[in-house]
Order: sequence, then structure tokens, then C-alpha cells
Amino acid sequence: QIAAIILTRPDVIKGMGKKPSEKTEKTEKTEKNENAERISELARNVIQVNRNQLLINLRFLDAALSRPKWVQNELFPLATNGRYIFYEPVSLLKEFRKERSVCVRKYLHVLMHCIFRHMFVRPTFNRDWWNVACDIAVEYSITCLGLDATETSNDSRQKLVFMSLRQKLGKLTAEKIYHYYEATPPSDDTLDELAYLFGADDHTTWYIRGKG
Repeated sequence: QIAAIILTRPDVIKGMGKKPSEKTEKTEKTEKNENAERISELARNVIQVNRNQLLINLRFLDAALSRPKWVQNELFPLATNGRYIFYEPVSLLKEFRKERSVCVRKYLHVLMHCIFRHMFVRPTFNRDWWNVACDIAVEYSITCLGLDATETSNDSRQKLVFMSLRQKLGKLTAEKIYHYYEATPPSDDTLDELAYLFGADDHTTWYIRGKG
């Protein structure tokens, strides 16, 4: 039902950016608040739908899926500090409407950052290399699970990178990938391409002191 609303009612998502014509300021404010609450509720339901989808196939992740608290915010489309997962409702709903499997995969992506504790970064690490190394390691782990619900259009391109790295490193972990980049630094263009291909969330919260 939630999916049907989002897929057939794009006006619900787009409504926040529209200005009603010839209405009192009080009416406009009331409608804006009501629309914002409707969007927030739909986003919370999408998170639950994604969680249920993953639980069907990954029962062993029940505790992990329940642990991080999802917190609505306007700064990050998707981010985590290990304790909270931050999300922006409109971005979440648009993504769910565009390609549901990407939305499910991003849920698992950010959750695996928490499981692997990627946000606890050594001060001496190069942040750009660490960010990409963690994203590649997480996406590799998701691909290895072989879930239909997380298959996306990026899969084939990602697998080419996995194959190349595995020939050099064997089993892929964030630490092994990072140290590989430390020994053979990628160019800025290559790093940007990898970040685009494997990135799913904002890592800014990893580097904020007193993360909570």
C-alpha cells in the first residue's frame, strides 16, 4: 500500500516545493505542515518496508536491523555515525519511487557500515581513500549475499572492480583495500569514479567529534 501511494502519487512528494495560489498565510502554513507530516510518515513506512524486505532473506541480521535509530534531518540524504542513521524524507521517497532496489540496498549499505564499525577511523588515515575503501567493501559484501531485492543497474560495473581487486587482494575488506590504495594511490579521477559507483551515503558524520 505504501509503495502504491508513492508510485502513483508523485504529487505527495513534490508538494513541498509548490506554493499554493491566493491562500491566506495561515492556510498555506497549515497545508505545508500537513504535507510535511504526510511525507515524514510515508518515509518512516518506506524504512519499515525496506527493513521487512531484508528480514525476509537475512533473519540473522534481525538485531542489527533493529539497533540503529533512524533520525530525520535536512542535512544528509543518508548518513550514519554508528548510533543513528540520518535520512532526509523527500530524497528517500524519490529514490524509492525511482528504483526500489536501490533504496533497499542503501539501507543495507549504511547498516553494514555500522556492523563493520567503519566510522571509527584512525586519525592518520586518508579520508578519501578510507571512504571509498569502506564503500567498496560494503558493496562487495552485499553482492556476495546474492539478494534479488538489492540488485541494481550498477551491479555489472561493480563486479569488474571486485574482480580486479580480488586478483590482487583476495577477500575484500576495507582495511585491505585502503592499504592497497596507500601503496598504489589512485588518481583523483579514478577516486571520483569509484566514489560515484560505490557510494550510497554521506560519511561526514564519521569525522565529527563527539558523534554521540
